[in-house]
Amino acid sequence: MTHSLVDCVALAIHTPLGVVLHTGDFKVDPTPTDNRLFDLHGFAEYGKEGVLALLQDSPTSSARATRRASARSAASFEEVFARTKRRLFISCFSSSIHRIKLTVDMAREHGRKICFIGRSMENSSEIAEDLGYVEIPDGMMIHPGEMKNFAPERVCVLISRHARRTHVGIVPRGGG
Repeated sequence: MTHSLVDCVALAIHTPLGVVLHTGDFKVDPTPTDNRLFDLHGFAEYGKEGVLALLQDSPTSSARATRRASARSAASFEEVFARTKRRLFISCFSSSIHRIKLTVDMAREHGRKICFIGRSMENSSEIAEDLGYVEIPDGMMIHPGEMKNFAPERVCVLISRHARRTHVGIVPRGGG
């Protein structure tokens, strides 16, 4: 399974009446950031056998637009990092480990310190680093109070969506 969450899986539950597939939320991404492709052939095999029920969670299923492939997101991030001459603020869900990794990797490539804002963002990035999903070199991460010690073009702030509302004094209004 591919998703913005790491290590997503689907369950095929074999019952006397047939197979029940439980996927959770997922997306079919032809260019996932972790290079682990969605197993369409595996899903097709269950379809050939016959599926009694498919239990699937898809919060954005009613959206008409298709989701952007991860490779296109990475290219967009690269452009934003290359063009931004001031402090860079990026907001995402703290559960989006792939997006956290992408941001940390881009900040490193562009010589920026990374600052995590919001308890859930701090916790998620720490756990992701402990589990080996994200690599943050020594000296790269700074605390919010240290931002003033670095030139704005050398700082990237990754803030959880919830923290944007609770840390309004940190997030700039207008041009950043």
